[in-house]
Amino acid sequence: MWEFNGFEHPARYRVERSWPGRSLIYTSGEPPEARTLDVRFEAAGEGTEVTVADESVPGSPEFDEFAAGVASGWANALRYLDLYLSHYHGRTKRTAIALAAGSSDYEAALQWFEPGLKRERWLDVPAGELQPGWRFDRHFVWLWPAIEGTVELNVFEGKAGEPTLVLRAVSWAADPVAGLDRRMAACLDRLSRLLLS
Repeated sequence: MWEFNGFEHPARYRVERSWPGRSLIYTSGEPPEARTLDVRFEAAGEGTEVTVADESVPGSPEFDEFAAGVASGWANALRYLDLYLSHYHGRTKRTAIALAAGSSDYEAALQWFEPGLKRERWLDVPAGELQPGWRFDRHFVWLWPAIEGTVELNVFEGKAGEPTLVLRAVSWAADPVAGLDRRMAACLDRLSRLLLS
């Protein structure tokens, strides 16, 4: 069983088929709403290339925004997997997550996560504590060594088509980071109010 959590409705995936070292097929839900994930593994030099195909995303223009968000999410998830395997293997992951309705498009919201005065107006993390991480279409991640993890701003399309902001801190520290949930919620509240002004 594999569970995506931290959102209103966690998605639970079960292994449908497995070919060790080659691929895994996960499914979630029942037809006609069932979702299928095809995860493939291929040797690449000294590592492994992982490819994920979310076969439940319709291939029609009205789902282009949804598909872009799914592609960005999987690219982000695979970078997290790489970070975990290279730096934190065997450690427990803890996540602090805050969600808020947005009022601007993806690019405009993510600009507030760039280094500089905009970010310092809302994010309660000293700039000197952050190191470059990665960025995809809807996900922007900074490495945060002080918590042995990351801080991420994510923007996705909500059920009614409105932008939803997600601020997430991920930590593999030996002990939980005190007050991290409250801190992320307060930061996202400040950003949400700035985007509305």
